[in-house]
Amino acid sequence: MSQLASNGLYESAQYEGESLTQEVLSGCEFSNCQFERVDCTQLELTNCRLVDCTFGQCNFSLARFIGCRFQSVRFDGCKFAGVDFTKLEEMFLELEFTGCLLKGCNFSDLPLKGTKFLNCQMPDNIFTNSDLRTAEFCGSDLQKSLFHNTNLKGANFCGATNYSISPFENQIQKAQFSQPEVASLLDHLGICIKN
Repeated sequence: MSQLASNGLYESAQYEGESLTQEVLSGCEFSNCQFERVDCTQLELTNCRLVDCTFGQCNFSLARFIGCRFQSVRFDGCKFAGVDFTKLEEMFLELEFTGCLLKGCNFSDLPLKGTKFLNCQMPDNIFTNSDLRTAEFCGSDLQKSLFHNTNLKGANFCGATNYSISPFENQIQKAQFSQPEVASLLDHLGICIKN
């Protein structure tokens, strides 16, 4: 059982090695808090605010975030499996993922301008109608992730691998890509490239 309770106000707190598995918390506010190796499997947060918080090596498999504000929230080496981010509060949304596993997550319809997905494993995620202007995917593996009707203007995919992005279905002006992966943009043209 955790020491956290609904409607709690937590400031500059540190949590390490705790289990929040299947916990249900609502109306909580976390400011400048740090979470290390916390198991958040099936955690449900409703109408919570997280501002300037950092999560390191935490497991968020099947976690649910409903009506929550994530402002300046950073995740390092965390695991997300089957997480639907679409129910996050859109105002002030600011996320950063470094060295994370994000599998089967939904980021559709979100304003993710400038979001960083750095050196992440990102299979089977959905980005539909997402605003990803100037987002960074450097060093990330995007195998089987779907980009549909997204705004990727100025996004950085240098060092990213296994992405499949149709230039017909997404806005990619001034986006940055590196070789040889940039050739995958031609897959959607139905042409054959030979040496």
